[in-house]
Amino acid sequence: MELLSGRKISTVFLKFSILFSLKFAAPLRLLSKETFTHTGNHFYSNSSHVLEEISAPTSEHLTGFCSRKCIYNLQCNGFELCSLAGGSEKCRLTNGADKGSLTFQTGEICRYYHMDSDCVDGIKDRISGSCNPISGQGCSGCDCVASSSSVNGVYSITLDGAPLDVQCIFKDGFAYTVIMDRNDGSVDFYRTYAEYENGFGTPSTETWIGNKYIHLLTAAGNTVLRFEFEDYMAATRYAEYSSFHVDSASTNYFMTVSGYSGDAGDSMSYHNNASFSAKDADHDTSAGNCAVTFLTAWWNLSCLRLKLTASYASSGTNVMGWHSWDNYKPLKVIMDRNDGSVDFYRTYAEYENGFGNKYIHLLTAAGNTVLRFEFEDYMAATRYAEYSSFHVDSASTNYLMTVSGYSGDAGDSMSYHNNAPFSAKDADHDTNSDNCAVTYLTAWWNLSCLRTKLTATYASSGTNVMGWYTWDSYKPLKVVKMLLRKP
Repeated sequence: MELLSGRKISTVFLKFSILFSLKFAAPLRLLSKETFTHTGNHFYSNSSHVLEEISAPTSEHLTGFCSRKCIYNLQCNGFELCSLAGGSEKCRLTNGADKGSLTFQTGEICRYYHMDSDCVDGIKDRISGSCNPISGQGCSGCDCVASSSSVNGVYSITLDGAPLDVQCIFKDGFAYTVIMDRNDGSVDFYRTYAEYENGFGTPSTETWIGNKYIHLLTAAGNTVLRFEFEDYMAATRYAEYSSFHVDSASTNYFMTVSGYSGDAGDSMSYHNNASFSAKDADHDTSAGNCAVTFLTAWWNLSCLRLKLTASYASSGTNVMGWHSWDNYKPLKVIMDRNDGSVDFYRTYAEYENGFGNKYIHLLTAAGNTVLRFEFEDYMAATRYAEYSSFHVDSASTNYLMTVSGYSGDAGDSMSYHNNAPFSAKDADHDTNSDNCAVTYLTAWWNLSCLRTKLTATYASSGTNVMGWYTWDSYKPLKVVKMLLRKP
C-alpha cells in the first residue's frame, strides 16, 4: 500500500501503497581528466542523492574502485566511502545533488567526494555538458520538483525550513509525494505517537513521512488523497478522496476527508473528523485504545474501517487491510527486488517458509494462475514476461513447477524451467551433476542448469548477478517483480 502527495498544477495528491574515512588535502586525481574533492560527510540514512551502492572489493583500494565506477557511470557526479557496523565498507555513487557538510556530526559514516566541474550552481550533465539545477532544491513538494525532473526517485525537499527526503512519482501528468509506503514488511509500523509525528522508515523502501509533514503538505489549499493497493494475487484497487486535510499538532493532527471515488470501496470516510491515535496516545472515541486492540495507529474513532498500519502478513486478524475490499483482504506483492537490501542466497527451508514456496503452492493450487515478471535495468529500460499458466506443487514434490504460455518483450527464459522441482544451496534437486543453485548462486526451479538468475547477487556488473537470459544474455537488472493473478 502506498500514499502519495503531489500537485496537479494547483492540487496536491497523496498516495498510499500496499510499490570510513579517508583524508585528502587536495583534489583526488584519478582516471581520465576528472578530479574529486572531499566536500563533506553524510549520514548513511541520507540516500536522496544515491544512484547505486556497491560492496567494497577485497583486492582493490576502495577509493580507486569508487572513482572508476563513478567515471564510467555518466549519471554519477560524486561518490561516498561508507564505513558500516562490523567493519564492512560500501561505495555509493551519487548524482551530486548533496555535497554534505564539513562540520562532522556524530553518526556520520560516509565521506563524500564530488567530481570537480565548471558549474558554479547546479550539477554537470556529463552527456550534454550543461549545468542543470538540482532537482528538489528549494521545493516544498514533488509538484515543484516536476519543473526540473520527470524521473521517479527520492528527492530532498524543504518543509518548515528543514530538508526532508521524499519519494516522488510522476505519472499521468501528475506529481505525487509518497507519504506512506508498505510493500515488504521490512519496517515495523507498531510505533509511538511521537514516531508517527516525526516519521520513520526510509523513502526508498517502507516509510511513514510524519504527521507534522502531512499537516504541512495539506495546509496550502485543497488536497486530494489517493490510496493504491495490491493483494497477494497481484490484484489492484484504489480509493481517491477529493478533499483531505490534517490539522496541526495542537489538535492531535485532526483529519477531515471527503469525496470518495475508486474501486476499492469507501473505508476512509468513516474516519472523517478524527484525531490521530497510536499505541501510547488514545484519542479515539472508543472505551479502549483501538490502536492497541487492532495494532493500528490511525485517525481512529470507534474503532476503524481500515488497518493500513497493522501487521504485515498474508493471513491473520490484525493484518494490513481495507475493510471495504473483501473485509480486510490481506495486501502484498509476491516478490520484489529493487535495492539489494535482502540477501537471496538462502537455504531451502528459508525459501519454503520465510520467502514462501509453500505459500506460492497454495496461491496457485486453486485453478489456473497467471505469472508475470516485470524488469528494469540500470538505465531505467523496462521489459516484461507473462505466462498464462503457472502452478507450483506441494512440498512432497519439492515444489515441482509447471509453466507455459509465454508473451511479452523480455523473451522466454522461464519455459526452460518447466517441470522442475525447487533447488537451493543446501538442496540439490536439479538434473545437473553439480548443484546449479551453488554454481550460479541462484535458488530456483533449476534443471541443467538455468535460464534465469533472479535470485542471484544484486549488482550492476559481474557474472552471477540478477538477470534474465533472453534479455541481452543476463543483462544486470536493478528491479525484478514477480506477480500472480487469476485470469
